[in-house]
Amino acid sequence: MHPGGNSMIRFSRRIFTDLAIYMMGFGLVIGFVFPFFMTLLGVPVSYTMQLWFFIVCIIAGLIVGAMNILLARSVVGSRLHLIANKMKQIGGYLSSKSHEAIVATCSMQECMVEESEFQYGPQRIRITISGGVTSWPDFDASSADALVKRADESLYAAKEGGRNRVAVL
Repeated sequence: MHPGGNSMIRFSRRIFTDLAIYMMGFGLVIGFVFPFFMTLLGVPVSYTMQLWFFIVCIIAGLIVGAMNILLARSVVGSRLHLIANKMKQIGGYLSSKSHEAIVATCSMQECMVEESEFQYGPQRIRITISGGVTSWPDFDASSADALVKRADESLYAAKEGGRNRVAVL
């Protein structure tokens, strides 16, 4: 189990690939179970237990899985792309300067993650992200844990500084 506590099996290094595998697998399971469910609802076995009915149900389940994948990529993927591009910009800024220069010059323009809003039904959803940065050997850490602790302190400093920004300690 990884730090987030999620025990889902990973099939690849790409989250949308894993999501697609799970969605298609779920669609396949639903397509297989559907004929039995229809029998429980009173549809005659002479219809529900035919090979063609199983095949049609499985195909329908796969189509629903594929539509879910497209929807997830469209809604979530485009927003993640915007955030990733901004984080690359901030990363480029941070990697081009010394630790002292970053601490002295990290302004709202360079270190603030732009807000991303999107419409989801009747709601407008706002996406923000905060980040904490520290660097080695600028911060003389006695261990990897000390370096991670310092980055964690930077993260909380970013949140306390107004959220939706990157803080450097």
